[in-house]
Amino acid sequence: MIRAEIKQILCSDEPNGDFSAYRPEDHVNFSCALQLLIGQHDKDGSESFQLTLCTPQWLVDNHAEEDVVVGRNLLIVFDFNYQRIVRWLNRYIERCTGETWAEVAKRISYIGLSEFEDYHLSDVREGR
Repeated sequence: MIRAEIKQILCSDEPNGDFSAYRPEDHVNFSCALQLLIGQHDKDGSESFQLTLCTPQWLVDNHAEEDVVVGRNLLIVFDFNYQRIVRWLNRYIERCTGETWAEVAKRISYIGLSEFEDYHLSDVREGR
C-alpha cells in the first residue's frame, strides 16, 4: 500500500516561499496560494499540488453577490492558524493511500490541482 506525505509546503505570497513564515495582515480576511510538494512516505521525490487557502470573508469581499464560486482547489478556513492548517493538511494527506501512485494522487487532487492534471502520455509523444 502506498501512503503519501507532505515533503514541503510553499507559499507564493511569501518572498522566500516558506509557508511557515507567512503571516497575513488580517487573520480572518486573507487568501494565499499554496504549493504542496507531496510524495510517497519514506521515498524521495514529490509531485506538486496547487491550492488556494482563504477565509469566507475574503470570498465575500472579493466576489460580487451574483458570482458563483466553485470550491475546487480551495481550502477555506475561518482564521489563520498555521499549526492547525498544517496539522489538517498532514492528516488529510497521510490518509491518501492506494495500490498505485495514480490512485493516491487522485485522492490528493480533491483538495489540490496536480501538476499533471490533464496530462496525457499521448500528448507528450506527439509533441503537444
